[in-house]
Amino acid sequence: KPDALHVPLSLLTEASQRPEGDVTFAFKNNRMTAVWTDRGMPVERDADPIDVDNVPPMPVMPTSWAENPATLFAALRDAMETTDPDSQRYALGCVQLDGAKCEIAATDGSQALIQNGFQFPWGDAVLIPARKIFRSDVFAGEAPVRIGRTDQQVVLQSGEWSLAFTIRTDGRFPDVQRIIPAESAVRTRLRLHPDDVR
Repeated sequence: KPDALHVPLSLLTEASQRPEGDVTFAFKNNRMTAVWTDRGMPVERDADPIDVDNVPPMPVMPTSWAENPATLFAALRDAMETTDPDSQRYALGCVQLDGAKCEIAATDGSQALIQNGFQFPWGDAVLIPARKIFRSDVFAGEAPVRIGRTDQQVVLQSGEWSLAFTIRTDGRFPDVQRIIPAESAVRTRLRLHPDDVR
């Protein structure tokens, strides 16, 4: 019996969709299996085992954290929906987290989404790749979210979840603030009919 089971994400995802009850994971006949009950009937699924030697090590945890409300997950979800993974000129497939401005920025080249009011324990801007993970209902709760950073990753923690995003250092991100005109640049004109001028 192994000390730990390495469960493929596809198998874990399918097992999590069960309507109720527990799931039993086991390694038998060189296959990873999951067994649960659905409406009184046993269900068994299996998958190829994970090659543990090729699994990357767990990320190093940050030493400095900032706590944010659960709305940080919703903000990241919305930002990651406002990206363009096919962009070549700019890193539009990424979301920018700016610690100095306490700001999340994203754009697909046609629209921009800028959200602020969050705390990041760093003083510069970093890029993380957009992912679909925040669409999951798992991240729709009310538990606070801790966020921290190492040299290579941004890490978010909430409840039992820890999510690590590799920082992208080779991409350029546009200055999305320039898309929005400054208040001083906005001019309003009032045109009066000559009869109304008097």
